[in-house]
Amino acid sequence: MADRVTAGSMMEEEATFEYRFRPRRIAEYIGQQSVKDNLDVAIQAARQRGEPLDTFSVRSSRAG
Repeated sequence: MADRVTAGSMMEEEATFEYRFRPRRIAEYIGQQSVKDNLDVAIQAARQRGEPLDTFSVRSSRAG
């Protein structure tokens, strides 16, 4: 079995690949518009207060 290398931080070559495909703005995310709108409001409110964004959970309302 080949040795696996694991680390708690990203290696340089991984970072270059990751950041190229990661959305930088909410508008670039694909998903439910109402969820993106609510997240945008929460982020803007936290910025105006000068506070970090509270922890939140995103879940689907679909059954199944």
